[in-house]
Amino acid sequence: MIGAPPHRPAPPAPRTLLDALAGQLRPGGGRGIRLLDDRGRASYCAYSELLVEAAAAGRALDRAGLRRGDRLLILLPTCRTLVTTLLGCLGRGILPCPVDPGPGWSRWEDGPPEALAAARRLAVRGIVVAARRVASLARLHEPGDPLVLPAEGLRSAPAIGSEEPRLALGPADPAVLLDAAPGEPGEPVLLTHGGLVAHLTALGRALRVSEREVLCTLGRLDGWLGLVDGLLLGLFCGFDQVLLSREWADGQPGRWLDALAAFRCTLVLAEESAYGLAAHRLPAEALEPARDLSSLRRAIAVSRTVRPGTLQAFSRRFREQGLPPDLFLPAYGLAAAAGIFTLGRPGAAPLADRFDRRSLAPGGFVHTAGAADSRGRLMLSSGEPLPGQELGIFDPQGRRRGEGVVGRICGRGRAFAPAAEPEGWHDTGDLGFVMEGELFVVGRRGEELDLGGLRYEPAELEAIATEVPGIRGRGAAAFALGGETGSQPVLVVAPDGKTGRQQRGLLADRLGRRVGRTIGVRPQVVLVPGALLPAVRRGQVHREEGRARLFAEPAPGDGEGAQSPPALPGEPVRGSEGG
Repeated sequence: MIGAPPHRPAPPAPRTLLDALAGQLRPGGGRGIRLLDDRGRASYCAYSELLVEAAAAGRALDRAGLRRGDRLLILLPTCRTLVTTLLGCLGRGILPCPVDPGPGWSRWEDGPPEALAAARRLAVRGIVVAARRVASLARLHEPGDPLVLPAEGLRSAPAIGSEEPRLALGPADPAVLLDAAPGEPGEPVLLTHGGLVAHLTALGRALRVSEREVLCTLGRLDGWLGLVDGLLLGLFCGFDQVLLSREWADGQPGRWLDALAAFRCTLVLAEESAYGLAAHRLPAEALEPARDLSSLRRAIAVSRTVRPGTLQAFSRRFREQGLPPDLFLPAYGLAAAAGIFTLGRPGAAPLADRFDRRSLAPGGFVHTAGAADSRGRLMLSSGEPLPGQELGIFDPQGRRRGEGVVGRICGRGRAFAPAAEPEGWHDTGDLGFVMEGELFVVGRRGEELDLGGLRYEPAELEAIATEVPGIRGRGAAAFALGGETGSQPVLVVAPDGKTGRQQRGLLADRLGRRVGRTIGVRPQVVLVPGALLPAVRRGQVHREEGRARLFAEPAPGDGEGAQSPPALPGEPVRGSEGG
């Protein structure tokens, strides 16, 4: 045909992250990252500029003695240097292990011992840390400990000689090491180039993204939520993104909403709790009419169990600010799957129903609750597996179960890290069931509260606490403690700084009643200082760690009740009666 444009063959599919990133080196591509630091100051950098800086960081690491296959602990908060160091490692075949020090390390009281303990456990060759922290680590340094490198020294290593040859990597080569936060138990997860490419390809297709997207991610860059499904997804697919310092975003729920409006974001990726805090904790005077959220087309809510009420409350609260309807996609993810594993279907409402709690026990066939069952559990599906991933429900003997039967949630596929389970299945540690091809997550195995033969999840009680003014955001943990009359639910919370001593008893009573009305069981509410709450790492409450610190439960047969935790000064330990 005359005048027809010449045929251009499609570029080959990337085999590694380096193949994908090479396409972002085009000068003037116009895509990049807008980063808001811990003071809310915004800076923009094109991907092409970031990758040039990353090459300089890679040269600096090479001159410091790090080689292909070495592990590097990157101990930095969300910042530009963290991004370029991560990418510099990829270009050199060095395995980055990012760990965000978090607000607890801002005073650097426990930082050096924790950092060196993590470095020794992970067998890293080096540690990258802010220059002002180097001396603190040096005082504790022992022979054989890793190199300590100031982050500021990685920014401007000049190239020497001709253009550097590109490293030859394959899909099976390791790319990123995701570890728990400092002091957190658990094995690190090794993600390969092939696994990450498979995951990012599948996630981009499931979200139906284009180069015109603007993604805002509320997740630290030391976990899959912020690093893989945030930073790397934007780089891989070639669209703009906004990265927020978690300390700045957590300061006030309205801040990240302002970022969505200011930068006309089309996608937002966050834990469900972030939407809940914005829906319930943002003061009425902070609902600025000028905040326009109409540019959003997808909001991904990540949680082990996404609560329908959270998404409904967020939608109602911000409808007048242009928030489109049918925006939310519930998601369930894990590090071994490189990120999101199941996702709601765009354009379709997620499945939801109220289920009889007695049917949610392992091995049970689930059925819906009757109209008169006030204790039924309203559940929302977490969607279906990403393309190329497979979901399976298994019993303890390893037999695969059909739809509607509660069992162990397992997954497999190209994106998964190598698994020890037969036939490549990875056991997530969670219980759930499948209905109409979609996953419903019941909860974490071993963490359930068995109350009179009915199964309750700690997260159900904890989420309700975020809805009550006067409680710290993400400041709750639920346990079941044994007693003469059986298990009793206990909800441990920390009041915020605005709640005075005279108000704390009323606060505990109000929270106990709210939980009772919502799920049919009223817990004992315990008020404690914030420092005594169980840690929340990557969105997960470490309840066993908190229980050990707060309660001393006797061995069976001792005939004594559990000890009470230390209460706030001037307050009774038990803030409300059970029942």
